[in-house]
Amino acid sequence: MGLEVDQADVADLIEEYAEELTTKELKELQKISNSGVMMVFSSEEEVEPEEKLTSREIGDILGKWQEVSDFVEKRHPEKLSTGRASGLI
Repeated sequence: MGLEVDQADVADLIEEYAEELTTKELKELQKISNSGVMMVFSSEEEVEPEEKLTSREIGDILGKWQEVSDFVEKRHPEKLSTGRASGLI
């Protein structure tokens, strides 16, 4: 690529980073950073679920999950591993 760096380039770079920023400059950087974060949040769209579940349906699903979890804990040969894994969920 033919890029060459000499001692003066290194000295300039070190000098640029060695300078302390003023309070005004720090506030401006924070403002720019915050506006970037806000742009990311505002550009994300909330996704509506295709179908809303009732409380009863959610309860049924959780009950079924408990049945599966209990079954795995009883039947799986590595009881310690399954106990830890089901505790994470």
